[in-house]
Amino acid sequence: MAEFASLVTRHQALGLIVALDFAEGVREELVEMGLEPVAKKDLLERVRLWDPLKQRIAVQALIYYTQYKEQNSALLTRVRTFFKDLDDRNSR
Repeated sequence: MAEFASLVTRHQALGLIVALDFAEGVREELVEMGLEPVAKKDLLERVRLWDPLKQRIAVQALIYYTQYKEQNSALLTRVRTFFKDLDDRNSR
């Protein structure tokens, strides 16, 4: 983690640490290292505030990244299934 934090600082990058949740005190430690902890609940709250156009662009960007950058067909299938399931639930 220290090496990652060092690279983030050196390159003046945004060092996101994304997790389902963080144990007590971990968030504070990450912030002290110059990193940005983001838990699942944080992501849900941020995306909830986005307008539909921004949400659609984010979905398209994730699919593009999965298909053309990761080039992982199993991951692409999971991502597409995830969004299809969401769409099915929202259209009821």
